[in-house]
Amino acid sequence: MSPESWKIIPPQYKRKWEELISSYIPNLRIFDIQHENCFNSIHSSTNNFLFNQSVPNVQINKFTSSFWIERGWFFAQQHNQPKYTDSTIFYSTNPYRRNTYTLCGQSEEKTCLNIRDNNLKSVRHVHIQNKKAMINYNYYFPNVIALTIDDDFTKSCDSFSTILGNIIPLKQLTKLIIESSQFSFREIIELLCFMPNIHTLIFLSMPKFKGKYHIIKPSEKFQLLSNINTITDMTIIGSLKFEENHLLINSCQHLQHLVINTTIDDLELDIRLLSNKYHCHTLHYCSLCILNATTYWAVKVKLLIQSEKLLNNYKLKLVGSNLYLWW
Repeated sequence: MSPESWKIIPPQYKRKWEELISSYIPNLRIFDIQHENCFNSIHSSTNNFLFNQSVPNVQINKFTSSFWIERGWFFAQQHNQPKYTDSTIFYSTNPYRRNTYTLCGQSEEKTCLNIRDNNLKSVRHVHIQNKKAMINYNYYFPNVIALTIDDDFTKSCDSFSTILGNIIPLKQLTKLIIESSQFSFREIIELLCFMPNIHTLIFLSMPKFKGKYHIIKPSEKFQLLSNINTITDMTIIGSLKFEENHLLINSCQHLQHLVINTTIDDLELDIRLLSNKYHCHTLHYCSLCILNATTYWAVKVKLLIQSEKLLNNYKLKLVGSNLYLWW
C-alpha cells in the first residue's frame, strides 16, 4: 500500500480492512503497508524521535482477531532507516508469502504476533542492505536463487561469505547484483568463487580496481574463477577503463551477452578485444550493448568493423541511447 492509501484507511481501523478484504479481495495473499517519513539527516536525534512516534506499535495489536487468525495471517512490523528516509513496513508473515526479502539497514526491529516459525520457502531473491542485519539474522532461505548486495562488506570477504552461507545456499545462486561501490575487484573474485553457478552478474556500482591489473590476472583465485564460473550475462553500469573491462571479460569464459558503459576513447579497443576473443573461440558472444551511445558511435563502430574485417555476419542498431551489436 502506498502512503496515500495509508491515509485513506489507517491500519488501526482493522474492521474496515476486514470488510474490504471479505467483500472485494477474498483471495488476497499479501498484505503490506509501507509508511515513509522524509527527514533532514542533520537533525538525527529529532528524526529518531519523530520516527519512533510516526507509526505507533499499537496498530499491530489491532490485527489479532479471529478474522486474521482463521486465515493463518500473522504480522510483523519492521523499521528501516536508509538515507534521508525513515520507513515502517507492516507485512503479513507466518508463512511469509513474498518471493523477495530485504535484510534492512541501520535500524531493524520486529514485533511478531502469534509467533510461529517463519516459513521462508517462497523467497527467491534476497536483498542485503546491511552487514549487521545479516549477522543478526537467524533464518535460512532454502530456495533463493538471486542476491543483491548493498553497503560496505570489504572488511573481510571470507567472513562475509561464511556468514552469508549461513542464511542462503551460495552454490544455488544464479544471479548476483552488486550495488556497493566499496568492493575491490579482488574481493569480487573471492566472492564469486563461492558462487560457481552464477549466470547473471550485474554491477550497479563499480568495484575498485586500484590499478593493479598485472597482479590480479595471474592470481590463483582469478584463474580459479575463470575456470569454474558459468556467467553468461554481465551488465556493467558504471564507466570503466579498457583494462578494467578487459579483466572482467577475461574472467568470464562463457559470456554471451554483455552490457557496458565505455568511453568513446576506449570504444575501438573494446570492440577489437571482443572480436579477437570471439575469433579465438575463447568467448561465446552473441550480443553487445553499449550504454549512452550516439549516432556518431554507431558510425564509428560500423566503420571499424568493416575496415578491419572484425566480424562477417553482424547486426548493428541504435535504440535510443543504447547501441546494440549482434553476431
